[in-house]
Amino acid sequence: MEAIFSVILWATVVLFVYHYAGYYILLKWITHKKILNTQQYSNTEHLPCIAIVFAAYNEEKVLPQKIESTFNTTYPKEKLQVWIGSDNSTDRTHEIIREAQQKYPNLYLKVFEQRTGKPQIVNNLVENTEADILILTDANIIFTPEHIFNLVSHFKDENIGLVGGNIINDKVLQKGISEQETAYINVENKIKYYEGLLGCMIGAFGASYAIRKELYRPTPQGFIADDFYISMQVLAQGKKAIFEPKAIGYETFSVKITEEFRRKARYAVGNYQSLFLFTSFWRKPFSWVFFCYFSHKVLRWILPLLMVVALISLGILAFNSLFYLVLSGLVLFAAILIVLDIFVFKNSAGIKPLRFLSHFIAMNTALLLGFLKYVFTKPKSIWKPTERVE
Repeated sequence: MEAIFSVILWATVVLFVYHYAGYYILLKWITHKKILNTQQYSNTEHLPCIAIVFAAYNEEKVLPQKIESTFNTTYPKEKLQVWIGSDNSTDRTHEIIREAQQKYPNLYLKVFEQRTGKPQIVNNLVENTEADILILTDANIIFTPEHIFNLVSHFKDENIGLVGGNIINDKVLQKGISEQETAYINVENKIKYYEGLLGCMIGAFGASYAIRKELYRPTPQGFIADDFYISMQVLAQGKKAIFEPKAIGYETFSVKITEEFRRKARYAVGNYQSLFLFTSFWRKPFSWVFFCYFSHKVLRWILPLLMVVALISLGILAFNSLFYLVLSGLVLFAAILIVLDIFVFKNSAGIKPLRFLSHFIAMNTALLLGFLKYVFTKPKSIWKPTERVE
């Protein structure tokens, strides 16, 4: 029995190291001679008509800047529509949009009289537009002037079905988890870029990405991770998904670990919905899509479960081995430090290495909670905006 527990423990360690370090290194090595799509529209060519689509719930603080940044890009205004679905907002969201419509006639508002959830609102709005290209975004993402063009330019290549944007934290603060969350997003962006060089970026950030409307598949009722679902449907249809670093948008990340924990735990439910939905990719185990999907996402989703099993195995092994007893003691000491960081330092800067560790553990715990919610509750796509930095 000891041999079995030892295998479980060290197999988990190997998978952990591969997922969080080995995959990135291997992916970078595989793609080091590849270049991003070169078949792109120039700004003097006939560009496709586009529709920018997003849901909003009580977004009065960010909507004015969002609308202005959208219409003040370099993309031709006559080829651009903006569709906003209000999820029964109770603040000044409707008033702000209607005021903006006086200035921008190609801005459309659809009010949903009861809470509906982002995925179903986006499904509904997409049905209302005849644009060739959709840009799906969030209300709090502020576009740079070239953001839209840099996304859309790639669709000159008929093989490209989806292009992800580069979302950057515009307020990296010396408190809370601001630095840790920024570092996480930066690494994710690099991974998505390398995957895109293979034509199979696994899941665009829902903050901003472009997709051919003909490839859009409505998110099923009750499905939470709509951006991941839509991205994977593009790959399932044999088209490429890439990441464009020059398509920059700005977002202010939350500094509160409790806010990020809540958001990630909710989104984790959608992760496990996806795990049992996209089984078709497993039928092509030697494809780049499967390699990236398994290494980037599947391992991330199952590792929290394996880590629990590994910790139980470590506890059992500690009864009969000094080595494992010492190792258990070190793990326990680290756990005490993490608890102190979360509940004592809270939203201060904390001790940086410790804050990175506590952030990592908290986010994996959120995944574990998401799994339990997926198993024991009925998922709901209703959401509330993450508390943001003022």
